[in-house]
Amino acid sequence: MTYSVEAVKLYFQERSDVYVSANYFIYYKQGNNQAVVAPDIYVVFGVANRKRDNYKVWEEGGITPDFVLEITS
Repeated sequence: MTYSVEAVKLYFQERSDVYVSANYFIYYKQGNNQAVVAPDIYVVFGVANRKRDNYKVWEEGGITPDFVLEITS
């Protein structure tokens, strides 16, 4: 998984409007801390590429991940 997320980050490194993350919570309903997922890897287009402790959809203008990858073992 580490190699995968690093490869995706490297691919989009020149884009300031693409956020790539791994194993961080995505909260998708404000006020409901049970409305959360934590994909192995996810990519969001149209948001700033900056450090986040988690991803709250309502704080990002309603923009949800465009790509999600779950890795099984």
